[in-house]
Amino acid sequence: MNDINYATGAYDPERDHEGEFRWLAKRVEIQVAGLEGVLVLTGESPVAGLAVVQTPQATINVRLNPGPMTIPIPVRTNGHPQTVIIEFTQALHAPEDPRTLSFKARTLSFRRPGRQPDGGGDAALVSGKGIYAGAVSTTFAQGWLRMHATMAQDRQLRISGILVPPINRREPAALTANGEVLDKISYGLFNPDYAYLGNVAFEGIVDLTRFEGQEGIRFGSVFAIDGLRATPAHQDWYWPLSGVDAPVPQAENMQRIGSTERDWFLFSGASFVEKLDEVFGIPNRKNVHVLDWGCGCGRLTRHLISKGYGRITGIDIDPVNANWCQANLPGADFSLVSTDIPTPLPSGSVDLVIGHSVFTHLTEADQFLWLSELNRLLKPGGHALVTVMTNFSSAIEPFDVDAYMAFQRDGFLDVGWQEDGVDSQKPGFYRRIFHTVDYVLRHWSAYFEVCATLEGYSDHQNAIVLRKLQ
Repeated sequence: MNDINYATGAYDPERDHEGEFRWLAKRVEIQVAGLEGVLVLTGESPVAGLAVVQTPQATINVRLNPGPMTIPIPVRTNGHPQTVIIEFTQALHAPEDPRTLSFKARTLSFRRPGRQPDGGGDAALVSGKGIYAGAVSTTFAQGWLRMHATMAQDRQLRISGILVPPINRREPAALTANGEVLDKISYGLFNPDYAYLGNVAFEGIVDLTRFEGQEGIRFGSVFAIDGLRATPAHQDWYWPLSGVDAPVPQAENMQRIGSTERDWFLFSGASFVEKLDEVFGIPNRKNVHVLDWGCGCGRLTRHLISKGYGRITGIDIDPVNANWCQANLPGADFSLVSTDIPTPLPSGSVDLVIGHSVFTHLTEADQFLWLSELNRLLKPGGHALVTVMTNFSSAIEPFDVDAYMAFQRDGFLDVGWQEDGVDSQKPGFYRRIFHTVDYVLRHWSAYFEVCATLEGYSDHQNAIVLRKLQ
């Protein structure tokens, strides 16, 4: 027996101008040997509809659009053969053909966890930071504003970072604070961490007394010559001046989410939450139930509370940080959840899901399981904004050549276990993961409508905006 086989529901192979295919009936059973990974079915859907997939772990609703489709199905067999069942809700009824034609299957394959390096490649093609040497301009086509901020003495905010203008206007740009161009900023500095971008670093001081009485400072950029916006608004940063009274976690708590600096913890979290209104056009936050998926020690949740969202729920697999949030952040409900779905939360109960750097730590199979769970939790028409490490992230990661080539080939790269203590329930669960945007568009669209990808929304991570269909 092969690792995967059609058991029932697949008609005999046929051929067309593209090659061999098999029509699938309304119900298909696929036998999977003792494997763990992702079952990938590719082909064409003749009609719009839904495929209900039953695996040993979950029931998954996959939306089908007419035309080419990739259907990724997460499978964990625990070493024993299992059966995956696919039931199509719609079918093509062709004249003079008594068969029920639900899906035109081209390939059926199985991807195991981990990357298989190509075992070759030209080291000269890849820079020291893991970016293709000829792709710097196109990687940062929209430009990039990356910032760091630290409180100094006498109400002074010390800022630094990089400002890369967009590819269509590689002209000098300047930082703005609440729409005003900042002075006391030095531009065109060299930072060895971004040598491949040239002299794009900046540093300076912001006098916070200029912003007395305001809720916060929104940092963006404009072109120096005409004042038009340079980097996109979704890359803006936000320093909160109010609503920061909640306790700040200890360094050991922040370390578990990859941060140890108080100022960075507040700056990055506030910047993420501040832009949600613009992304989703939220008219009244009090009517919104938001789920902070992978809440950690409340980097985002604290700002959701201060913004006045009507109901806030936070869940995490880390007992240390889930307990810290429950004890220190009134105004939200927190729960410890398992690494395995489903969560105890009711179906269709959430208007908005946010997830900062969660899909960056899930295996390929686990990401699809959790995509199906987020879909279950959202109300019809509800949205999710989640981040992934894509091109910007790969540009600052010290990949070796094999890893880079595998990433570009597969669109998904599991670098290995990230041992931060977060996955004490299941050691080895918490990975370090990279996606290409093309991979997300091709594979996630089976679970959600992919509405937008926002490059550099949260530092070097891209935001993926998803919508659950009615």
